[in-house]
Amino acid sequence: MYVKTLYGIELDVLKGTYEPDVIAVIRDHVRPGMTAIDVGANVGATAVALADQVGSTGKVFAFEPGPTTFARLLRNVDLNPSLSGIIHPINEGCAEKPGELVYHELANARGNAILGDLDPRFGAHASHRVAVTTIDEFVESNRIRKIDFVKIDVEWMVY
Repeated sequence: MYVKTLYGIELDVLKGTYEPDVIAVIRDHVRPGMTAIDVGANVGATAVALADQVGSTGKVFAFEPGPTTFARLLRNVDLNPSLSGIIHPINEGCAEKPGELVYHELANARGNAILGDLDPRFGAHASHRVAVTTIDEFVESNRIRKIDFVKIDVEWMVY
């Protein structure tokens, strides 16, 4: 994994302390051949764990709307060529309805963001308009017959 230690999440990935409970649930419940959705994929740590579990016959659809985190997600998929046919990065967020929202990367918690209206208590490092879709619309438009596992990590999601 390519990480930037400026970002707390990525520092945890480097230290091997990123979301141990989530990784344990993935190991306990995700099996080869399954189809998984990772909403809020960030730089791909969970998507990689999901891909390891679903194996070459499975799929992981990794949604990440943030421009800088999505770029690092793509880089991490590229660093793991055996996972490139398994992890499918999607540069969109998921919401109640399709459209656009504003992605505000937090100044005091880099790598985390608010998708929607920015609470004045939080300062934005950068803001970008991003596309959002619904999981139902994505599944239907991509003719996905079955979803076996969904991980959603979208604290700060405001709609």
